[in-house]
Amino acid sequence: MNLAQWKSIYNGDGKPTSGADRPYLLVTSDNEISVFNTNFNDNWMAYFGTSKTQDFTISGDVADPTLGFINDCYGIGDTAIIQNQLTFNNVQYDLLNPSVDVVVPDGAVVFYSNLENITTNQVYPGIISINPNTGKTTIVFLNLPSFQPLHTYVIETAVTLSINQYNGQLITNRTLLTAETTISGMFMVSSNKQLKRLVF
Repeated sequence: MNLAQWKSIYNGDGKPTSGADRPYLLVTSDNEISVFNTNFNDNWMAYFGTSKTQDFTISGDVADPTLGFINDCYGIGDTAIIQNQLTFNNVQYDLLNPSVDVVVPDGAVVFYSNLENITTNQVYPGIISINPNTGKTTIVFLNLPSFQPLHTYVIETAVTLSINQYNGQLITNRTLLTAETTISGMFMVSSNKQLKRLVF
């Protein structure tokens, strides 16, 4: 709906002081949909949402218990194994054309990153690249097959802390570094082959 259409159903001019008419919108569909009600103002987060449940989630943990973890900190030279697990939520369809990437911030060095199908023991190695301008490391996984909801998928990334940033500056004490994993893809949701794209 554009601004002119909205004004035409909201008192004819879009101004609350012009009258009591407020727009109501009825949405019907014979397929699964999500409806978003938004008000992008200074308080827009109070109005942004959907009743659609997530079809899958990603959980994360640092899996290596043998690290020199002292005072809630990892030391230089310690290797942390970051594991992210993909969990399907009552989905009966494969996740088609999956895209997976991991971003590790400047100050951490990536040794490897693998996507593992635990059910079939297949391992897909990630391609690691460092952005010379930001020092961020990005890992992408190419030519992935569809993800099946009855299989277990884990992304395992091994990192160590560096003493300095990519540009040579020393990393200050107690710096927090956060790795980010993104999975997206499409589900076939009905017999008419409608696709919906999801990103988490």
